[in-house]
Amino acid sequence: MSSLKIISVLLFASCVFAAPYFKECPNPAEYNACRKASLQGFFKDFSSGDNDKDIKPMDPMILGEVDVPEESLDIMFHYKNFKVTGLKDVVVTEFSKHKDENVAHFSLKFDYVADGPLDVEFLKKDKILSGSVHYEAGVTATVSYPFSKIENGKYAPKTGKETVTCESTHVTSTINDELRNSLEHDPVGSAVKDEYTKIHHEHQAKVVCATAKAIFKVILENIYTLVHIDE
Repeated sequence: MSSLKIISVLLFASCVFAAPYFKECPNPAEYNACRKASLQGFFKDFSSGDNDKDIKPMDPMILGEVDVPEESLDIMFHYKNFKVTGLKDVVVTEFSKHKDENVAHFSLKFDYVADGPLDVEFLKKDKILSGSVHYEAGVTATVSYPFSKIENGKYAPKTGKETVTCESTHVTSTINDELRNSLEHDPVGSAVKDEYTKIHHEHQAKVVCATAKAIFKVILENIYTLVHIDE
C-alpha cells in the first residue's frame, strides 16, 4: 500500500458547494449515500469529457508524464503521454463525512490499461534508454481531505492537505523489444539488472499508484470546473 500526496486543485468540491449538478443532500441520515450517488453519476455522465463545459476526457485519459524514482538504483523512470483507459467503469465504494469531523473521505475502485513511451534515466551515468511500456492493473484508492467554512457560509476543502491511500492489484507490465534489448545489452542497463529484478514488483506498485495520483488530479480538476460552471 502506498500513500501519496496530491497537491492540486480543490478536492471534491461537489461536497461543499451547492451546485445544481451535485444536488443538495438535506437529510443527514442519507448524506453519505447521497454524495456517493452524486459522485458515481459524475463518472457516468462525464467520463468522455464535455468540450462545452471544459471537462477533460477521463476515458481515455492522456497523462503528460508520470515520474517514478528508484533511489537505491539512482534511476528515474519517466512514463510519458500515458494513455489510460478504464475510468468509465470506476466504482465509488464509499463516501463518508461524520457530523463532528471536518474531514471527508471517498473510495474508488477501478481497473485500467495504460500505454505509452518510457524513458529510463540513469541519473549518475548521464544516460537514457528509451522504449515503450504497457500496464494493466487494478486500483483501490481512498481520498481524504479537510475542509472549513468560508465567508459565504459554505464549506471548502483546505488546499494542499489532501491525501490518497492507494492499493494496487493484479499488476502486469510489458516493455517493448527495443527497450528490453537496450537494458540487456547496454553496459549501464545490464549492470543494474539483478538489483532491479529484486524490486520489480515493488516498482510496478509504485507506477500504478503514481499513475492513480495523476488520474485523480484530472478528476478533481474536472469536478472543480463543473462546480464553478454550475454556480
